[in-house]
Amino acid sequence: MALFFTDLPNFSLRFLSMVSGTLMITAGILNVFNLFQTVVNIYVICSGILLILCDVKTFRFYRFIEFLFTVIGRSLFILIIGSIIIHKGLLNLFIGLVLICISLMYITLGYYNGIPQPLMDRKKNPTNYYDSKNNGMSTCSMDTANEV
Repeated sequence: MALFFTDLPNFSLRFLSMVSGTLMITAGILNVFNLFQTVVNIYVICSGILLILCDVKTFRFYRFIEFLFTVIGRSLFILIIGSIIIHKGLLNLFIGLVLICISLMYITLGYYNGIPQPLMDRKKNPTNYYDSKNNGMSTCSMDTANEV
Protein backbone atom coordinates (compact mmCIF):
# COMPACT_ATOMS: atom_id res chain seq x y z
CA MET A 1 0.00 0.00 0.00
CA ALA A 2 2.86 2.39 0.74
CA LEU A 3 4.29 1.69 -2.71
CA PHE A 4 1.05 2.92 -4.25
CA PHE A 5 1.22 6.27 -2.47
CA THR A 6 4.86 6.84 -3.34
CA ASP A 7 4.06 6.29 -7.02
CA LEU A 8 0.81 8.30 -6.96
CA PRO A 9 2.03 11.28 -9.07
CA ASN A 10 3.23 8.95 -11.83
CA PHE A 11 0.00 6.96 -11.61
CA SER A 12 -2.10 10.10 -12.00
CA LEU A 13 -0.12 11.28 -15.03
CA ARG A 14 -0.33 7.84 -16.62
CA PHE A 15 -4.05 7.73 -15.87
CA LEU A 16 -4.60 11.16 -17.47
CA SER A 17 -2.64 10.10 -20.53
CA MET A 18 -4.55 6.82 -20.90
CA VAL A 19 -7.89 8.62 -20.49
CA SER A 20 -6.82 11.16 -23.12
CA GLY A 21 -5.88 8.42 -25.57
CA THR A 22 -9.14 6.57 -24.95
CA LEU A 23 -11.17 9.75 -25.46
CA MET A 24 -9.31 10.45 -28.71
CA ILE A 25 -10.04 6.96 -30.01
CA THR A 26 -13.69 7.27 -28.94
CA ALA A 27 -14.13 10.63 -30.65
CA GLY A 28 -12.50 9.34 -33.82
CA ILE A 29 -14.69 6.23 -33.92
CA LEU A 30 -17.89 8.17 -33.26
CA ASN A 31 -17.19 10.47 -36.20
CA VAL A 32 -15.69 7.95 -38.62
CA PHE A 33 -18.94 7.84 -40.56
CA ASN A 34 -18.63 11.53 -41.43
CA LEU A 35 -17.35 11.14 -44.99
CA PHE A 36 -15.86 14.63 -45.25
CA GLN A 37 -13.71 14.28 -42.13
CA THR A 38 -12.54 10.69 -42.53
CA VAL A 39 -8.85 11.63 -42.73
CA VAL A 40 -9.07 13.82 -39.62
CA ASN A 41 -10.86 11.05 -37.72
CA ILE A 42 -8.24 8.48 -38.70
CA TYR A 43 -5.58 10.95 -37.54
CA VAL A 44 -7.35 11.37 -34.19
CA ILE A 45 -7.66 7.58 -33.74
CA CYS A 46 -3.96 7.05 -34.55
CA SER A 47 -3.00 9.86 -32.17
CA GLY A 48 -4.95 8.22 -29.36
CA ILE A 49 -3.32 4.85 -30.02
CA LEU A 50 0.10 6.49 -30.09
CA LEU A 51 -0.53 8.29 -26.81
CA ILE A 52 -1.52 5.03 -25.11
CA LEU A 53 1.49 3.22 -26.59
CA CYS A 54 3.83 5.87 -25.19
CA ASP A 55 2.72 4.92 -21.70
CA VAL A 56 2.97 1.18 -22.25
CA LYS A 57 6.29 0.41 -23.95
CA THR A 58 9.28 2.10 -25.55
CA PHE A 59 9.65 1.37 -29.26
CA ARG A 60 12.43 2.26 -31.64
CA PHE A 61 10.37 4.75 -33.67
CA TYR A 62 9.94 7.01 -30.62
CA ARG A 63 13.12 8.86 -31.52
CA PHE A 64 11.06 10.60 -34.22
CA ILE A 65 8.42 11.80 -31.72
CA GLU A 66 10.54 12.84 -28.76
CA PHE A 67 8.17 15.69 -27.96
CA LEU A 68 5.77 13.13 -26.45
CA PHE A 69 8.36 12.43 -23.76
CA THR A 70 8.38 15.95 -22.41
CA VAL A 71 5.65 17.44 -20.26
CA ILE A 72 5.13 20.47 -22.49
CA GLY A 73 5.16 18.39 -25.68
CA ARG A 74 2.66 15.82 -24.47
CA SER A 75 0.29 18.39 -23.00
CA LEU A 76 0.40 20.52 -26.17
CA PHE A 77 -0.24 17.37 -28.22
CA ILE A 78 -3.33 16.59 -26.14
CA LEU A 79 -4.43 20.25 -26.40
CA ILE A 80 -4.11 20.29 -30.20
CA ILE A 81 -6.03 17.04 -30.64
CA GLY A 82 -8.70 18.30 -28.22
CA SER A 83 -9.11 21.46 -30.26
CA ILE A 84 -9.36 19.42 -33.47
CA ILE A 85 -12.14 17.28 -31.99
CA ILE A 86 -14.29 20.32 -31.13
CA HIS A 87 -16.08 20.98 -34.38
CA LYS A 88 -19.79 20.19 -34.09
CA GLY A 89 -22.08 18.19 -31.92
CA LEU A 90 -22.51 18.12 -28.18
CA LEU A 91 -20.52 14.94 -27.59
CA ASN A 92 -17.54 16.21 -29.60
CA LEU A 93 -17.67 19.49 -27.70
CA PHE A 94 -17.68 17.62 -24.38
CA ILE A 95 -14.80 15.29 -25.35
CA GLY A 96 -12.76 18.20 -26.72
CA LEU A 97 -13.25 20.28 -23.58
CA VAL A 98 -12.34 17.31 -21.38
CA LEU A 99 -9.14 16.82 -23.40
CA ILE A 100 -8.27 20.50 -23.06
CA CYS A 101 -8.81 20.32 -19.29
CA ILE A 102 -6.69 17.15 -19.12
CA SER A 103 -3.87 18.88 -20.99
CA LEU A 104 -3.93 21.74 -18.48
CA MET A 105 -3.93 19.30 -15.55
CA TYR A 106 -1.16 17.32 -17.22
CA ILE A 107 1.09 20.34 -17.52
CA THR A 108 0.57 21.35 -13.88
CA LEU A 109 1.09 17.83 -12.50
CA GLY A 110 3.89 16.98 -14.89
CA TYR A 111 5.86 20.12 -14.20
CA TYR A 112 6.81 18.78 -10.78
CA ASN A 113 6.90 15.04 -11.54
CA GLY A 114 8.02 14.59 -15.14
CA ILE A 115 6.72 11.96 -17.55
CA PRO A 116 6.40 8.50 -15.93
CA GLN A 117 8.42 5.57 -17.22
CA PRO A 118 6.45 3.27 -19.59
CA LEU A 119 4.82 0.31 -17.87
CA MET A 120 6.63 -2.41 -19.81
CA ASP A 121 10.06 -0.81 -19.24
CA ARG A 122 10.23 -1.59 -15.53
CA LYS A 123 13.30 -3.77 -16.12
CA LYS A 124 15.49 -0.67 -16.04
CA ASN A 125 16.97 0.37 -12.74
CA PRO A 126 14.57 2.92 -11.19
CA THR A 127 17.15 4.18 -8.69
CA ASN A 128 19.39 5.58 -11.42
CA TYR A 129 16.45 6.63 -13.53
CA TYR A 130 16.85 10.33 -12.78
CA ASP A 131 20.30 10.26 -14.37
CA SER A 132 18.97 8.80 -17.63
CA LYS A 133 16.38 11.48 -18.30
CA ASN A 134 16.35 12.94 -21.78
CA ASN A 135 15.64 16.44 -20.46
CA GLY A 136 14.88 18.25 -17.24
CA MET A 137 11.11 17.87 -17.44
CA SER A 138 10.93 14.23 -18.48
CA THR A 139 11.59 10.98 -16.68
CA CYS A 140 11.13 8.73 -19.68
CA SER A 141 14.25 7.14 -21.11
CA MET A 142 14.72 7.36 -24.84
CA ASP A 143 17.21 4.49 -24.91
CA THR A 144 15.73 2.33 -27.67
CA ALA A 145 18.88 0.57 -28.87
CA ASN A 146 17.76 -2.88 -27.72
CA GLU A 147 14.06 -2.54 -28.54
CA VAL A 148 12.40 -4.15 -31.54
